[in-house]
Amino acid sequence: MLLRENPEAAAQILAEARERVDARDLRVPGIHVSDLIRCLRRSWYERQGYVARDPDVDSIMLLGQSHHGILQPPKGVEVHVLLDGDPPIHGTVDAYLPASVLYQHPTEIKSTRYSSEKPVIDALGHYIEQLASYCLMLGDEQGRLVVWHIMGDYAKRRSPKLRVWDIMFEAGELQSWEPELRRRARIVLGDEEPSLDEHFEWECKDCPLRTVLGLCDGGEGRVAAWFYGLPEWVSG
Repeated sequence: MLLRENPEAAAQILAEARERVDARDLRVPGIHVSDLIRCLRRSWYERQGYVARDPDVDSIMLLGQSHHGILQPPKGVEVHVLLDGDPPIHGTVDAYLPASVLYQHPTEIKSTRYSSEKPVIDALGHYIEQLASYCLMLGDEQGRLVVWHIMGDYAKRRSPKLRVWDIMFEAGELQSWEPELRRRARIVLGDEEPSLDEHFEWECKDCPLRTVLGLCDGGEGRVAAWFYGLPEWVSG
């Protein structure tokens, strides 16, 4: 028996999968919430046409897409929303169906390799920023965050673990979040390259803007999300 690894075929299969996902997930023109909860420098460069392909990053993204497809109901719950104003900001809510027990509030579905034991506000605060944006757009002060930890707790048990967080935003929090969203959108739409601190610290490690294109050396960024200090869960 002859066993020979074929990395060329692996790269081609990965590239074809990425093309299928990109073709399926065409977005309306404009700024989207997903552009504003990650490194603004990367979002800005991509708007200038600098889009890098990193096989490792593609693998992570595609794996997340597959997990997402299993958890999200197939029809009728995904909702496209718009925060009108200057500038307008688009969003796509993974699941929102007020008549449903599970999805009566805006729901964001994620998968991650982060430990299931890490406090969600510390490790995954950008997810809360995304959910808050959709709650703001829909006028709902409560949202649901569904997180599939595909490596479990990384220590005692590495079986995937699903955790669900019901988050109730306090009075005024969503209204305070809107100016920050607008500020980030103006930066991404602006003519000047964003400063090096408009990102989370952990984003630089695998960013293709640095590793593939060499357009950024990285730098110190935010340690915590904008909503740092928000209670991890709200009962009732």
